[in-house]
Amino acid sequence: MRILQICHKPPYPPKDGGSLAMLQLAKSILRTKNELILFSLSSKKHPYHKLPLKLLHEQTIKLKSEPSIPNYLSSLIDSDGWILSRYKSKKVSTALQRIIEKYNIEGVIFDGLFTTLYREALKDYPDLILLYRAHNLEAELWKKRMTTLRPLQQKFMNSSIDKLEQYESEVFKNFQKISTISIADQKILSQRGIQSTYLPFGLDLAQYKPRKPTGNRPLKIAMVGSMDWLPNVVGMKWFLEECWPLIEDSGADIELNIAGKGLKSNTLNITSGTVNIHGEVASMIDFLRTNHLLVVPLFEAGGIRIKNIEALALGLPVIGTTSSFGGMALNNDSFAVTCDTAEDFYNAILLFSKSGRKLEMASKEASNYARKNFDIRRADEVLSNLLNK
Repeated sequence: MRILQICHKPPYPPKDGGSLAMLQLAKSILRTKNELILFSLSSKKHPYHKLPLKLLHEQTIKLKSEPSIPNYLSSLIDSDGWILSRYKSKKVSTALQRIIEKYNIEGVIFDGLFTTLYREALKDYPDLILLYRAHNLEAELWKKRMTTLRPLQQKFMNSSIDKLEQYESEVFKNFQKISTISIADQKILSQRGIQSTYLPFGLDLAQYKPRKPTGNRPLKIAMVGSMDWLPNVVGMKWFLEECWPLIEDSGADIELNIAGKGLKSNTLNITSGTVNIHGEVASMIDFLRTNHLLVVPLFEAGGIRIKNIEALALGLPVIGTTSSFGGMALNNDSFAVTCDTAEDFYNAILLFSKSGRKLEMASKEASNYARKNFDIRRADEVLSNLLNK
């Protein structure tokens, strides 16, 4: 089957969870004996890079989606509001129609809500198999984000979020084939009377060989997050200001290693000698493998945290907030410790620091969990069934 995958940002290089999810889906499409045409929307924030995959065709169109006064003003008269209007372009509609006709496309995957703006452009091709892959419940995510905005920003965004919520609701009603990345989102949609399929994020586990036990002195903790997403900045600053002083005062032999796009020492006002800034790393897998634990102090999130899955596959237990574990089927597991206060984080980290055996057992359980639930072969099977129904 010839598949067109439409992405709201370039999947390569996979510098965040969203782009990695898109890249893994592209690989899954190819592995299941399909031909792939990949179309992406690029921007100054998300520049285009050619995929290192054997594709039938690849194309991108650059949009001006960054916040600006002209964009804000034009969105006031746009029926879709600012959040959605950033991704609209007649050039994209025309390009997609040409691709459909030139390559005899049989199926289209709208990879993320913002790509569904172009479903209308394909209305004259009724034989297409259309699949919407929901990364998050976007309206819910934006509502949570509102709490971090200033009053004037909230006033402006209220209307845009209302329009987003209405639009997303219509999308769920109008697509016959819908998949979610997280089990939690699938359950929410089911409660709304919307049928969807859980298409798990899949890892090529051959690339994620679990780290070998090396003792826990010093205990090395990883914290990862791109600085162009505000919830990451807020969460990291909170951890450094509220949690890390408790760790240092304990005298425990522990160090913190932080990596992420746009990360510099002055970004987080770091003065501690036990905190190491690595910035944007060449390989997140290699970076995580040099640590014992991953902490995820994220108080605003939706969908599923891809970095959690990667860490678990490598044998790193994860200590995170309730929000950070959203979308994962967990049950008081030793390798996924939920903490929502500074004291909780402190106690959980100290337990792993004091017991090398506890760390080793949790590491094995983490790896086993990831292999059972996020093997790429499982995702391949679900995708094949979705496209062939």
